[in-house]
Amino acid sequence: MEADEYNKSLIEILVDEPCIYDPADPAFNNINERHMAYVRLGQRLRDRGANEEQVHRINDRFQVLKRRFLTEYRKVQRGLQSHWAYYEDLLPLLNSLAEKSATSETASCISEPNILFSPYSPCPSSDERPTEAKRRHVEEKSAACRTEFAGIFDYIAFRLDNMEDTIRKSTVEKILRLVHNPSMELMDERVNASTSTPKW
Repeated sequence: MEADEYNKSLIEILVDEPCIYDPADPAFNNINERHMAYVRLGQRLRDRGANEEQVHRINDRFQVLKRRFLTEYRKVQRGLQSHWAYYEDLLPLLNSLAEKSATSETASCISEPNILFSPYSPCPSSDERPTEAKRRHVEEKSAACRTEFAGIFDYIAFRLDNMEDTIRKSTVEKILRLVHNPSMELMDERVNASTSTPKW
């Protein structure tokens, strides 16, 4: 299945599984319900011609689509136009989440905790050698880590967008300094703490 067809199929069948995308759904925080929803999604994607790799990546693909939708939504809120192919298709699904992200100060509204609820865990084919299976396992773990931290960047961007210019500049400098050289930043904090005058 081509990527565009896969995305469209996933969006179409997601409508029937609100526990995956709608925080107002009673089953949204129920891991078992979400697990079963992913099982149903996987079967329906298979029926439409998705390969096993695509079925295993349902959660990852949805997270990517959701993050891009929220970015486009913020752009539209600023008066710009979205030219992204899936924006209109995702609007009915993710509109409530987007509205919360536009008004909320909490990270949970920008990106739900990125727990992989998908029941699929790709297993190496029988003809794979152990070293190939290990390499593939490491790659999958790395991809999961990238997905886990992607929501943090969305939240930081959201908070920076809502800061005053002077505070934003100093915050960006601190973030860049910390990311560039975290050990040096921690050392500066220790030095400042040890040289500060005690308040008696």
